[in-house]
Amino acid sequence: MKRTTTIAALFVATGVIGMVISFVTAILPMAGPGFLLTLIGVGLFIRREKTRQSTGLISIVLIILVAVAGCTQKVVLKPEPGYLGVAERLPVRAALLIPETVKDYKFVGKPESVTMGMSPHEFPLGLALEEASMQIFSQVFDRLQLVRLPADAKKFDMILEPMVEDFHFRYDQLTYAGFAVSVLSTVKLKVTLSTGETRIWERSVESPEQRKGPWVFDPSFIKKTGESASDALVYCLRKIALDMVADGQVQRTARQMSTPRPSVAAAKRPEPPPRPVERPRPPIQAASLATAAAPAADVAQRWAVIVGVSDYKDSQIPALRYAAADAKAFYDYLVSPDKGRYAPSHVKLLIDRDATGRNIKEALYVWLKQAIEEDLITIYFAGHGSPESPDNPENLFLLPYDTHYENIAATGFPMWDIETALKRFIKAKRVIVIADACHAGGVGQSFDVQRRAARGVTVNPISSGIQNITNVGTGVCVITASDDKQFSQEDRKWGGGHGVFTYCLLEGLKGAADFNDDKRVTMGELTLYLSQEVRRETQSAQCPTVSGKFDPMMTIGR
Repeated sequence: MKRTTTIAALFVATGVIGMVISFVTAILPMAGPGFLLTLIGVGLFIRREKTRQSTGLISIVLIILVAVAGCTQKVVLKPEPGYLGVAERLPVRAALLIPETVKDYKFVGKPESVTMGMSPHEFPLGLALEEASMQIFSQVFDRLQLVRLPADAKKFDMILEPMVEDFHFRYDQLTYAGFAVSVLSTVKLKVTLSTGETRIWERSVESPEQRKGPWVFDPSFIKKTGESASDALVYCLRKIALDMVADGQVQRTARQMSTPRPSVAAAKRPEPPPRPVERPRPPIQAASLATAAAPAADVAQRWAVIVGVSDYKDSQIPALRYAAADAKAFYDYLVSPDKGRYAPSHVKLLIDRDATGRNIKEALYVWLKQAIEEDLITIYFAGHGSPESPDNPENLFLLPYDTHYENIAATGFPMWDIETALKRFIKAKRVIVIADACHAGGVGQSFDVQRRAARGVTVNPISSGIQNITNVGTGVCVITASDDKQFSQEDRKWGGGHGVFTYCLLEGLKGAADFNDDKRVTMGELTLYLSQEVRRETQSAQCPTVSGKFDPMMTIGR
């Protein structure tokens, strides 16, 4: 009997301590296990004297934990805005006005949750706002300079003033029944754009909750708290920046300010005699206007080449689970009459056995020659990518179905062949290249990784190699599934069996990326959505990249 009551007391003490630990720190979520242990102990009918012993132990631990919980948690923010994809910057000199009071602003408060509800957190939001604003808005204006005083800001064409309006954060154990914990943050920002004393534009945006986690045990959990707050900050700034550069009034004001005013002498110059009447010229075709300034909805026609390889002819090349399925799903979206609206005859699908090097080359070099300058072309590839060998890491290849592992140089599809197609054979001035060619567990990771690492060769240079395609010129946008230090992930949890990148790509195109609810998805909205969602789905283990000079307002989805 004594043994039973002792065990019961230990269960109760451990359970209560576990629940308290779970609420005063997020290192180790113990609410679920603690509650179960407490129930077990109560179920063993604890005797009064043993209960007193356990109560004393609990009291001592509670005093220690409460003292620890009162310490302020210093949160580090490292915002990573990424590439906006703005085709043409506003042609003005802008001042980013952030006074010392704004820069030094720190949010100090407790989370809106029971977990860690006793622990104050300090977020240096002002400093993070300054850093992220400089990175983002320097992609919007021709010139951007940070200033502290309003008097100094008036020397510039435009004045940009960001400020934090609201901030909330919390820790979530309830979703995981107390067996794990995640952190969520949301921020509300306001940005004002003015010329001198005249306010010309203002936008206020509140981010959805940005989640990091969950984790079962993580002594450095406070780092995830900073990442969650940083993601919320970046979300708002990117959304505001894209809205600003697309605003008609802002564009008109910027063009007016950049247009040189006529000199006094020129104003007094006598008017020239009237010119003789000329015969009217034929009107410019609408297709030509579309190339210059119209949204992508006005393109003449749309074309696409879609390639997906899961199973390779050479068994030495590891198979992928969902590359072919990703390509087929993207094809289905494009030819859907109520979604992508591509004419099926304008979309070439090459999957597995059909995705040979010869067929891919014929599609790019011959089939796409049908497109004219005003058309839009999309090239999609899901499969393996690899350098030629550890001895020639600068020679990069996409791997078609019939690639030979021992002879990639002769049987792979050279990256420079895509550049050749764009320069010499494809006439369209708007081209989107989407590549998911750096899969985990594939050639990029297992092909002589040890030898590559020993020779200082980057394990995964495929992403940057594909991005170099943008050197062809204006109008080419390249989106890759991950950066050079990451690998693409695929799993059944994403849409029943997809790569996370293509899953998010399709969700964004179907409307999830339509942030302003105007029933169309633009390139700017899509790149923002991909950057946020792929990182969220993979806990920042995979970050898509975007490069090139293209129109962020170009419609790509509905």
